[in-house]
Amino acid sequence: MVRNYKSAIFELLDDPIIDTPRVISQFLSSLGSTTLRRPPSSPSLDITPILTQIIEWGPLAELPLPRLTAKLCWLLAICGFLRPSDLERTDADTTRWSPDSLELFILAPKDKRNGQRYCRHVTIQPFEQALLCPVLTFSCYMSRFPYPSDMTKHPVLRDTMYRPLIRDLARQNRGVSARQISTHIQSIMKLVDNNSGGPLSARALGSTRATLAGASWSDILSQGSWSASSTFDTFYRLTRSVSTNITEMVLSAT
Repeated sequence: MVRNYKSAIFELLDDPIIDTPRVISQFLSSLGSTTLRRPPSSPSLDITPILTQIIEWGPLAELPLPRLTAKLCWLLAICGFLRPSDLERTDADTTRWSPDSLELFILAPKDKRNGQRYCRHVTIQPFEQALLCPVLTFSCYMSRFPYPSDMTKHPVLRDTMYRPLIRDLARQNRGVSARQISTHIQSIMKLVDNNSGGPLSARALGSTRATLAGASWSDILSQGSWSASSTFDTFYRLTRSVSTNITEMVLSAT
């Protein structure tokens, strides 16, 4: 019904972008407030099928490059709460890693700070199981390339040149698009039982799992670069379940 109202109004205008009177703009805005944002269906948060598959792939050094690339993209996305476009814009020259951590610098991610583009800094810690460790996977990935990737124009800041971290499989001296990175991630995410029907976000899945595991709000917001908890709660949180037994806390005698 709301869409029908908007379509009918726009047909009365020569150029809906330029000619929309203020009163009509206010009316359309008020129409938006009458719609209900329905809660999304809750997908499975169990990543056991993915972890099992990755372990079955075997040692990092023996993985074909396409599989290693998909594994790296998925691990970075789910542990760093990253979008495909974040990985596309990660600068290889400023990336730092050691056995204790991996530091990524994302040039001008999709979100802004006070209306301004910024550089997002993400730290990813290692995992004790080598086959699932994002830091070791990254180190192995980088060792496959004896030469740095070519400098390329930033997808948004056209006057900015940078060296992409994730490489194109066919032309390994070049970076890869966010769409292809998404394909890499979804090739692994498809193993998760997703009731929503659409592609499941690794950024949402990772942050939701961390929340249920007891990560603090400050750590969740910092890792995801969210300025407010409402952003995560509205757009990324996949379940309303909590890790604490609220009933027991309320009803237990003190």
